[in-house]
Amino acid sequence: MRWRFWGALVSAGVISLYSSGFAGAEPAAIPATKIANAEATAPLPATAATTVGAVIRERLLADAKIAKEEEAADWQALISFYEGRSDEPLFLGRAGYTPKAQSLIEEFKKSADWGLEPSDYDVIDMGADSTDRPELTIEQKSDAERKFALTVLKYARDARGGRIPDPARQLASYLDRSPQYVDPKKLLDDIAASGDPAAVMRDTQPKHTQFERLRQKYLALKRSTADAKEIVRLPAKGPKLVPGKSYPDVALLRQRLGTPASTTMPWRPPLRSSRTRRGRSRTASSARAPAAP
Repeated sequence: MRWRFWGALVSAGVISLYSSGFAGAEPAAIPATKIANAEATAPLPATAATTVGAVIRERLLADAKIAKEEEAADWQALISFYEGRSDEPLFLGRAGYTPKAQSLIEEFKKSADWGLEPSDYDVIDMGADSTDRPELTIEQKSDAERKFALTVLKYARDARGGRIPDPARQLASYLDRSPQYVDPKKLLDDIAASGDPAAVMRDTQPKHTQFERLRQKYLALKRSTADAKEIVRLPAKGPKLVPGKSYPDVALLRQRLGTPASTTMPWRPPLRSSRTRRGRSRTASSARAPAAP
């Protein structure tokens, strides 16, 4: 559909605008450095297993050797972030997601308005934090917190063109500038300090006039497609239509063509003319019967 094409164009527009020198005062690119080797990292305290942030750091360090290049900076940011807040979770409360996390979930659902794919930002379904619910275990909290934090950073990276990391190869050779990512640690700090975390997430999107015009065109096409009547699709295979017989697919065909159902009698093939039949009958009879005397 046309709006899907424009969605891809919106995503490509992120790279195009940043690579054409319109970045202005946008934050400088953050190089994706490797996470320090786990063996060279100071050992975690004995209480690591009892705090959410410590469990997250411990697992990130254990998996550091298998981190993809684009994940390395995000993982290092998470390690530094939770160290800086005494390993306290940001998105998980006692029994579910905090209001800050719920605000971000709603923003993830609107990611299609920016040419992104909402399913790319799914998080573990933990529900809202409430005193009426039983407390989550450390394992449940750490798994959900880690997934949520990485989803936040993925959204921010995709907002800056992270889905097209090599535009010269994936789009056009003249787009030879890599995406300009935000500082992942600073983003997490800003979300933690903000009373409107959704606004912080939206702020990672391009703010250029050209991009916004492209996005508005994309949204208009999406609305027009949603308002249009659903296209009636006919079966790919079906019986051969024979005059005088009824088929369920005919109703779909009429609906597709906007033709109302017929109120007349079903069509029947024309009979041979009576003249022809009588002539043949007379000829046949005269051939068989003897001539009268």
